[in-house]
Amino acid sequence: MTTRIDRRMAKLKAEGRPALVTYFMSGDPDYDTALSIMKA
Repeated sequence: MTTRIDRRMAKLKAEGRPALVTYFMSGDPDYDTALSIMKA
């Protein structure tokens, strides 16, 4: 089973394009800041 991310990464690799996966920690450093980061 492939995921949407797996398919995207394979497509980018086939096209010779770079990829970056980012993440953030929920509630770090505080709720309001985390919410602002998520919406950015």
